Amino acid sequence: MKILLRFIKEKWELIFLVIFFGLLFFYLLSSHILYPANNNLYSSGSTWGDLAFHLTLINSFKERGFVATLKNFPIYLGEKTRYPFISDYISVLLLKLGINLRWSIIIPSLLFLIGFIVCIYYLALKISKKRLVAFFTPFLFVFNGSIFGLYYFWQDFKKSGQTFIDFLNRMPLQYTHLSEQGIEFSNIIADFLLPQRAIILGLVFSCLALIFLWNYWETNKKRELFKSAIIIGLLPLIHTHLFLSLILFCLFLFLIQWLYFRKLSLKDWLGWGIIIFILAIGPVLWLFPFGNKSFFRIQLGWMANGEFFWFFWLKNLGLYLIFLIASFSIIKKYPHGNKIITFYLPALFIWVICNIFIFQPWEFDNMKIFIFWFLLSVIIIAFYFNYLIEKNTIFFKILSIILLLVTILPGLLTGYRELTLRFVLYTKADLELADFVKQNTKINEVFLTTDQHNNPISSLAGRQILMGYRGWLWSHGIDYKERFNDLLNIYNGSDNAYQLISKYSPNYILVEKKPDSPWIINQNYFRSYFRPIFENSSYVLYKIEN
Repeated sequence: MKILLRFIKEKWELIFLVIFFGLLFFYLLSSHILYPANNNLYSSGSTWGDLAFHLTLINSFKERGFVATLKNFPIYLGEKTRYPFISDYISVLLLKLGINLRWSIIIPSLLFLIGFIVCIYYLALKISKKRLVAFFTPFLFVFNGSIFGLYYFWQDFKKSGQTFIDFLNRMPLQYTHLSEQGIEFSNIIADFLLPQRAIILGLVFSCLALIFLWNYWETNKKRELFKSAIIIGLLPLIHTHLFLSLILFCLFLFLIQWLYFRKLSLKDWLGWGIIIFILAIGPVLWLFPFGNKSFFRIQLGWMANGEFFWFFWLKNLGLYLIFLIASFSIIKKYPHGNKIITFYLPALFIWVICNIFIFQPWEFDNMKIFIFWFLLSVIIIAFYFNYLIEKNTIFFKILSIILLLVTILPGLLTGYRELTLRFVLYTKADLELADFVKQNTKINEVFLTTDQHNNPISSLAGRQILMGYRGWLWSHGIDYKERFNDLLNIYNGSDNAYQLISKYSPNYILVEKKPDSPWIINQNYFRSYFRPIFENSSYVLYKIEN
């Protein structure tokens, strides 16, 4: 009993973090990932959009196999799959062990999320040497959001005519991501940890790499640098943006070591680079979309769109920006404060770079690199709250807790909103269609469909489609316009529809009975010329005979 009590006393912060975030993430994942009810499968919040993409990769790997999926992007025939697939492939392995689709996604995501909380705690503890800094850091990271969002929350509440509790349970917006108001630095739970599976394991590896890099920075032991190289070298197939972030971070760390500390450890860094090159060159060459356009451009101020730069960032970061600036003067007072600040500076350089360059067609995707900067920034910010608590007065201790709660309140509201949302992702008709396709078609056959994002053919049956959701294709730099126009003409039953079908040679055509815009389907054309092999309340599937 004494050993247990001593363990709890020494590790109470970490125990609390694991229990709190473990329960939070379990509830969020179980409600967001294919929640079964009323013969439908549900999702929630922003996960409703991205989950179908991950399901497509998982089911394609399972049904069509590893090589076939990499050779042909499941949602665009003829393009290679250039996406860091490790997280999704782990789910495939669990499927092969007999775990169902829903839990094959939830289990690894939950374990990786808890692992991330543990890793960010130890990273903050390593850097700060302060247990409360390490305790505050996960809250500041996960529940981020600008206090400016609270103004719009309050305005919408007053206009709603609802009681506060009713409005809270039916929040119409995510108040940490308001594009119309220029608030783009969004909450990490809602827009990243839940919908973007790859980033969870990517953050775990990033924290591990940073722990080893900090050890090297503090002790100058080159074996710590080489350990970080192994972790970084494995990152391209886990999360390419965080891989790029760590490469940039280490480049600037090397320059600071050389120019500021006047220490040129070229041999150490050369060994570091060789390890990464050996591990990462293959995946990098595979993943980088040579020949695709719009992956890199200059755009000053990220998404400020002409707004005054510093006001844009104050509006997006809110109290985070104020406390980040205030923390620097505090950190300087610590014995190893200079080490901390110089270790943080490369992350600040990354923030500058992301305010100059855009690294993907969708400018919002720079957030995936900003997150790396933010990961180290919240450790710096946590020093401020720790500083107030260390003052030996009740007033400052209470003030610290109040300021912390106000800082993360927008993120708490967003997290609560995610708990209240639930949308249908797949209907009974979708499930019937997917089951028929898996039971009655060959794994190498090709389907012509519209570009609905939750396409049951690709995401549930794991079959190859000619062209999927245009938003995903655009963000991957794929020029889909010609094929999209051809598919529109086929579904319209235009004069050249038969020739276009011959051009792409699909084995099946899926016809929706109530398609979304801009798809206009000539139902009579398909019934006149093709043989239906499956029909339910939402779909007709036609077999294309040679």
